[in-house]
Parts: sequence; structure tokens; C-alpha cells
Amino acid sequence: MKAWDFLLCSGLLAQVNANPTLPQIPTTVFKVTQYGAVADGSTDNAVAIQKTIAAATAAGGGTVEFPAASKVYLSGPFTLASRIRLQVDAGAELQALPLSQYPLNGGGYGSWIIAKGDSDVELSGKGIIDGNGYTWWPTYDTSYQTISSGSLPHRPYLVSMNQVERLHIHELTIQNSPCFHLAITANNVTIDSVLIQAPDTAKNTDAIDPAGINWLITEDSISVGDDDIAVKAGAAPCKNYVITHLRIGKGHGISVGGQTSYGLDSMRVDSCRFNGAQNGLRLKANRTNGGLTQHVSYSNITMVNVTHPIIITSYYSQSTSAFTDTAQAIVATTPIWKDITFDNITSTGTGNSIEFLGVPEMPLDSIILNNVTLTAKYGYMLAHVHHLAMNQVTYNASTANTTTNIKQQVDVTWMTYVAPVSSSSVASSSSAKASSSSVTSSSSKASSSSAVTTSILASDPLESFALQGKAAEFLLYTTTGTLVHSTSGMIQGTIREALNSKDLQVPPGLYVVRVKVENRIVGSSVYCKK
Repeated sequence: MKAWDFLLCSGLLAQVNANPTLPQIPTTVFKVTQYGAVADGSTDNAVAIQKTIAAATAAGGGTVEFPAASKVYLSGPFTLASRIRLQVDAGAELQALPLSQYPLNGGGYGSWIIAKGDSDVELSGKGIIDGNGYTWWPTYDTSYQTISSGSLPHRPYLVSMNQVERLHIHELTIQNSPCFHLAITANNVTIDSVLIQAPDTAKNTDAIDPAGINWLITEDSISVGDDDIAVKAGAAPCKNYVITHLRIGKGHGISVGGQTSYGLDSMRVDSCRFNGAQNGLRLKANRTNGGLTQHVSYSNITMVNVTHPIIITSYYSQSTSAFTDTAQAIVATTPIWKDITFDNITSTGTGNSIEFLGVPEMPLDSIILNNVTLTAKYGYMLAHVHHLAMNQVTYNASTANTTTNIKQQVDVTWMTYVAPVSSSSVASSSSAKASSSSVTSSSSKASSSSAVTTSILASDPLESFALQGKAAEFLLYTTTGTLVHSTSGMIQGTIREALNSKDLQVPPGLYVVRVKVENRIVGSSVYCKK
């Protein structure tokens, strides 16, 4: 038996790294108390804060400091500026005005802390920024169904930033926003060591809604009433995101969407822990607001008591069933999901399982699950998914077919299972191994007697590339982009034959293999080491 087999082409060719440029801000300190601010829990300090920001700006920038105080600094909306660091010290709390006092502006409630078109901005300190959401949520929860019809003004975002360059938010506690906490469209952004929290019953309290290029979100703790993170690829083109070492409590998980019309290219989510969230890893859009999302990887994720651990859907907020839908014309807003990898994922105590739901005219493409362990009530739901590969997937579903672990499927083309997909009742199912002929499933439901449909190995895209007598270098990466091995030499035959001819000391599993000939990468694909 050959040790190496080809699986599929993949765009996950290199590890996504984000090193956002940090803001450059002068160290001069401007205390808000020197410009009239009073921490008494009742005075609106918006004018005093704005004066402090203006003084710092006139001096070329600096730190606007809120010193520790026994009561909160209450404030209405205010606007930041370039080269400003807003610093809330330990023992200080900056709090938004309550609903009864918040100014109505043009028929709506404007955002509280605002920046637009600025550069070099920072929010920091070890204090608290509080949106006073408890004064908003009862009214808006009671009338939630009427908000979209316009009978209630839009609630303010706690922090709203647009067209900002170089932003750093760190060490703060940010909590209780009336609506979204951090709604930010910016480039070169770092958010680290921040606690963001709101009750899980507080609707639309997204923690971080990022858009833009070159983001690092790391070492944060988040528990809110909506998306913990929602990459808003419908607000601006999004590229080069790294999200690592997060602790997620309540909320709707780490999401992409629900609008992706500007597209997302290259995102790595690694080493995150979830406990009690409604969703885990979710990518969402529909035909009215979709776009291209590609080169996304999730690795080293642990989930406990997460209802929906893994979702990719092109039917977000739609009632249409993916299992009975018919193809429509492909347009600019058709959702496109491709080259998405889930590696080393563990989820226990979940209600539902994996949901991969593409539209008939644009199936999900090139989806890899590697070393995934799930315990859930229901089996997979798969609709319009092409080039789906699984390796070392262990699944325990109490109400699913114990051989296939599939609850429902239609229009699924499988790449070879490189290892059996096992369940609690079937240690090693022969029906989950690669068959010798290509099969595309068109059944709408998996019956208890049906086997998982699989396909023979796809064609190696470089089969026809003649490497005979040429010096070639083989670079082996994990599916998340870490270089683990390289080898070179004079080779003969195809890439697969070349891999099989060498004694590569790497463990069995999936690898992205880059081939370099004459100092040029001639191709990259995913291969399986058996």
C-alpha cells in the first residue's frame, strides 16, 4: 500500500500571522479632572472629556487619563482623535448615561465612544468602561420585535470606530453595552487581555465586531448575549485575522458574517476554549449578503456545553430548507465558502452536530476535518458540500445513524476518509473507508442501512508535471500552516510517487505539501500520510 495519497487542492498554504503595527502616541498625560470632570455618579462629563481630548490633540497627542475614584465618571457621547490614548485607571469606571438621559440625535441614539478617520488610537488601563445597558435592555427586550420596524430608535454602540489606522485596546473591562460593545472597521488592530461581558439575555450585545485588515485578537475573556466575535466582512474587505487564546463563556461564539459581501481572506483561530456558548465556530451568510470567504483554519479548540459546535451556512436567517432548495443564478452576493480546515477540535455536551449547508448553485468547497472529537445529540447535517475530507473524526450521537453519524444529507461529494470515522457504538466502520469508485450522494436522508458515500482519490493536480531529473524540494506543513518537514533531491515521476519514494519521518495525517522546483513553487495540495 502506498504511504502517501493525494486528497485535494487547498489554499491553506501558509500559516496566517498577524503583527499589527501598534499606535504611536506621546506619553504626555492629561487628566480629565483637570478639565472639569467629576466622578460623582451623576454629572454628565462629556464636555469635560471632550475638552481634555482637545487639549491633548493641540499638544500633538497624549494620554487622556481617568484617575481612580470612589464613584463613576458618568458621560454622554464623545469623540476621540488621532494620537489619543484613553486610559481608565484601576479603580476608575467610565459609564455611559442611562437611557432616560441619553441624547437622541436625528431620530436615533448615536454611539457612545466614537472615532472616524483617525490614526494611532488606544483604549487602555485596568479600569472599567460600562455602557449602562441595564437601563436599556428591559425596554428593548420587551419591544424587541418592533425594533426592526422602526418604532424604537437604534440603541448606541459602546465603541464605534470607522476608517481607523493603528488601534490598540488592552487590559480593560468593557461591559454592559446597550447594543454592540466594539463595532470597529480599522486596519492594524490589536485587542488583548480584555474582559468583555454582558448578561446572556441581553440581545444584540456582540462583544467584538471587527472589519478591516490585519487584526490580532488574543488573550481575551468574553461572555455576552450575542456573537462573542463576528467578523463583519459585509462592512469592509477583511484579510489576515489571527484570533488566539480566547476564553468564551455565554454568547453565539466566534462567527464570520452574517454579511460577507466584501469577503474574508485568511483567518486563523487557534487555542480557544468555550464553555456554555450557544454556538462555537460559525460562518454565516445568505444569498442577499454573501461573498467569498476562503483560507480559514480553526485549530486546538475545546468546547463544553456548546449547542452548535461547527456551522457553515448559506441560509442564515432564512426559512428555506437546504435539503429541498433548488439552484438559482450565481450573483455578486452568492455565498462562497472554500478552503476551510478544522484541526484538533473537541466538543462535548453539545445538542446538535456539524452543520454544513451550501446553496445548490455554490456548494461549500474543500472542507477538511482533522482530529475532531464530538459528543452530541444529533448527527451531521450536510447539504451541497463538495470535496469534504475527514481524518481521525470520532463522533458520538445519541439519535444519529451509528454507522454514518449523518442525520440528513444531499449533494455531498466526499474525499477519501483517510482513517475510519468512528462512533461510540462502531469502533471502526468499514463503510466509512474509501471505496474504489467515485460516488456523489443525492439522497436527502441517510437511512440506517445506507453507507457513507465516499470517492476515490482525486487527481493529483501535478500528476502531469515532469520532475524527472530535476532537483525538487518538498515542504510539508500541517493543515494550519506549520512547517514540519522538508526534503530535497533528484526525483522521478509524480509528486505522489516522489513522496512514496522517500522515508519521510512524519506521523500519519493530513499535510499541505508545497513543491519547489528551480526555486519556484510549482504547486500546493493536501496529501495524506497513512
